Parts: sequence; structure tokens; C-alpha cells
Amino acid sequence: MRFHFPFNWYNKFGTIPSEFREAMSYEEQILWLCQAHEDLQKQFDEFKSSVAKCLDKANDNTLSADDINNLSTDWENKRKYLHVFIPHTEIKEIGLWLSEATAFAEFGNMEETADKLQVIYDLSKQIPDNFRIKIENIM
Repeated sequence: MRFHFPFNWYNKFGTIPSEFREAMSYEEQILWLCQAHEDLQKQFDEFKSSVAKCLDKANDNTLSADDINNLSTDWENKRKYLHVFIPHTEIKEIGLWLSEATAFAEFGNMEETADKLQVIYDLSKQIPDNFRIKIENIM
């Protein structure tokens, strides 16, 4: 069963506003949290796939400006959605690494570009895990 909430139910911290939360049972709140994490994981999995393609091209010295620009556009589109669920510092960190990767790619330094893309790939794996519903993240 998928639990859907209108987007305006989320407040800027990625939680359900108190007036809605108070009207929800604990089971509904847990379903919402699971849904939110599932959506977060999907966004990062899609982005991670794009990063992996660029990383492979950078390692093969075939990465083009279009590839890195498409990756940046993909991140910008996902970033707008992810602000609801994760802190701005996490989003900003990926943005900074992506800016560095773009700059090195523009200068043709594929070794440095690949290094920056590897960091982005690793962050794309780690960030969703930090927000997974598990005992370590609750206590």
C-alpha cells in the first residue's frame, strides 16, 4: 500500500506539519516515513546511475561537456525535490563537488574529474543511508 500526501503537507524540514501529524495515527506516520525514504532512495539511485555513467566516461577519457552538463541538470532537478527531505548542507556538498568536476572536465583534466565524480558517487550512496529508518539514526 502506497501512502500519498499532497506535496504541500510537507514543511520545509521534510516533516509533516503538526496539524496533519496530530490527525494521523502512528501507523500512518510510519507509512509516511517509509514512503519518504523510498522516494529519497529512488532519487539518489537515479542520480547515482548518471554519475556512474559519467565516471566511466571520465576514466575512458570520453566524457564530453554535454555529459557533465546533463549530470548537472539532473542534479538541479533532483535538488529541488531533495530539499524537502535532507539538510541543505548535504545537498550543497554534492553541488560543490559537481562544480569542481565540471571545472576539471572543462579543462580536459579527466583524472581529476574522475576523482571528483567518485566522491559524488560515494556521497550518493551514503546520504540516503544516513536518513534510513534504523535504530542508529533514531537514538
